[in-house]
Amino acid sequence: MRAADDLSDQLVGSVTEATQLSTVKKSVDFENEALTRHEKNFYYDATATLAVFDATWEAFAAAEQLAGMALEDVSSWMTRRDNVLQAEDALRKCSVELERAVNDAEASRAKVAQHLSDAGVTGQMQ
Repeated sequence: MRAADDLSDQLVGSVTEATQLSTVKKSVDFENEALTRHEKNFYYDATATLAVFDATWEAFAAAEQLAGMALEDVSSWMTRRDNVLQAEDALRKCSVELERAVNDAEASRAKVAQHLSDAGVTGQMQ
């Protein structure tokens, strides 16, 4: 009888362990399915966010007359833009200085012509 009780206890223990193992397996399967759903949702969310970002960038680039420029190219473009703006500023300053020098030379030529005329020297000054 004792052997039957021991065997019965073992069977009950085995059934309990089997039930627990089955519960754990189902829990693992459920968690794996949930993880797969979360990964898919994350992928779709990330893809949608990236699409919105790309559309926003394209709209901004078009508004700033940079249509077709990739975001990665903006840094080098800005450096080149700054160089062009600095060159434009230098050209403007040189143009102002040149205009001033031309005006000064013209004024000096007019004075020399006037002095020569006052002195009675006639002729065409070049």
